[in-house]
Amino acid sequence: AINCMLLPCSMLPVAANKFKETRWGAYGEAALNVGLSCLLVLWNPLVGVALATAVSVLYKNIFYFVYVTKNILHMPFSYGKRYLLYIAVLLIVITVGCAVISHVEINTMAVWVVCGFVTFTCVCLVVFSVYTVVYGKKFISTICGLIRRFVKHQGNKA
Repeated sequence: AINCMLLPCSMLPVAANKFKETRWGAYGEAALNVGLSCLLVLWNPLVGVALATAVSVLYKNIFYFVYVTKNILHMPFSYGKRYLLYIAVLLIVITVGCAVISHVEINTMAVWVVCGFVTFTCVCLVVFSVYTVVYGKKFISTICGLIRRFVKHQGNKA
């Protein structure tokens, strides 16, 4: 998901022919991936390599994000804080989801549905809490407006 969010940032240097300027991002990604894979494969072969790949892709995407906003789009970095917030929320949500699921043995469809509902509720609470803290009343008024519009639309259907 993180890679999809930042895919345009890794494609813009290619489109702008900035291979030389961004080569250190690719070198850093490769070195980080190989180094972390060698270390983490001792801990857990499959999960270790996947985790090393995820960390190196996150590094590459952040590198390209900073480069693109600064050198190609010429935007202030404050514009990019929103995307960093999205990434932070995504990582928090993944951590919460893994914490909820790791304590449950899913062996029936009913347990799977209940676990999915609990995970969904926890994720919604985390996202709502973080955005309420960051955006405050603006976020709450937006959510209330969406709910009002949904209720009004449902009332018109009947």
